[in-house]
Parts: sequence; structure tokens; C-alpha cells
Amino acid sequence: MNTPYSEENKKIIFQQSRTVIDENGELKDYELITDAIISREPDYVKLYLNTVLASKNLPVTHNQLLNEILSIMSYANVDEGQIVYILPVDRENIAKKIKQKPDTVKKAIIDFVKTGILMKIANGKYRVNPHLFGKGDWKDIRRIRATFLFESPNGEIKTENIE
Repeated sequence: MNTPYSEENKKIIFQQSRTVIDENGELKDYELITDAIISREPDYVKLYLNTVLASKNLPVTHNQLLNEILSIMSYANVDEGQIVYILPVDRENIAKKIKQKPDTVKKAIIDFVKTGILMKIANGKYRVNPHLFGKGDWKDIRRIRATFLFESPNGEIKTENIE
């Protein structure tokens, strides 16, 4: 299994050895003295909630909900994007967790769709805007960003290009 801390994800960054070669140029002795290994950084979600909500004229009270939604979104997938499923039972669970009413959570999700933070794909299925949030490998997020379409609040279709 390839986990963030498995052998496959470790990278050797430094090796020191001792080699003894005789006068004929033949290897007589070899010893690995040190072998410094570090793990690669695990995947993460990068959040800029303080500016995202303000730029969309959304209340700060949406911060907790947005954080919860982003914690359950999928890793970047070039075919699907970054998906989050929020069914009625999920809304209830999130509402309990952040001490809000399920209707408040539902209203906030509608606000997220209207402002382009989320894009509704089907009932309870949303795509997360990859220009605002990314979860997974940058190469995948970058490819999703190149093709992500969403409706702006005034009804136009916007596309964003890779930097």
C-alpha cells in the first residue's frame, strides 16, 4: 500500500560510505555509514478562507461549513475534478458538528454554488472550484484548473487557464 509514509514515498537525500581499495584497484571493503531519508510531503488541502469568503461577499459564519465541506472532498481527479457529496444526512451531520441548523447549511451550500465556490453536478454532488482549493497532487489540480467551467453570479460562463 502506498501511504504518505510508506517506503515508496521516501526519498534518500544523503548517503555517506567508506570504501577501501587495495593497491591493485580492487574493492577490499565497503561500509554504508549514514543514510539520511525523509518522507515526501503528504497531500494536503490549501485554504485561504479569510479572503475567499470576503471576495464573494459571504458571511464569515460560512467559514466552519466551508472547512467541513473541504475536509470531505475527493482528491483531484483529472476526469471528475474535486468532488464532494453532501446528501441530506451529510447536511444534518455537518450541522450538528458546527452547531447550526440543517437549513442554514443548505442555504450556505446554495450561496457557495451561486458564487462559484462549488458547482452542482447532480443532487448532493458538487465539484469544488480548483482555482480556490486544491487537494492532491499539483499536476492533477493544474490539469483540472485548465478545464474547469462554472457559472458566475451574473449568469456568464467563465473559463480559467493554466498560469
